[in-house]
Amino acid sequence: MRPRRDPGRPQPRLGFLLADADECEREARIRELRLLAVVYFGPDHAITSAFSAALGDPAAIDKALDLLHQAPALRRRRLLATYGTLMPHRQKLGLGERSC
Repeated sequence: MRPRRDPGRPQPRLGFLLADADECEREARIRELRLLAVVYFGPDHAITSAFSAALGDPAAIDKALDLLHQAPALRRRRLLATYGTLMPHRQKLGLGERSC
């Protein structure tokens, strides 16, 4: 049997994914998260749509990150693990800093 979450214990949030990024880098990271959401959740999923909306409206990123936080743990962990694996290699893959 799985242990239940302790409701009194704060759960980690995902805002750190975008915390240290300038506007151009933030937009690139949102595009990458949207792409991974398509892979792990599908193109018609609410998380994918929320990341798409966040590209046009920076205030919408909180909703996208909240939806991702509430996603099934295994798919969320896979998405974040893939994202974390790609981050150090962004320059080599052509995903690094670029002008907006």
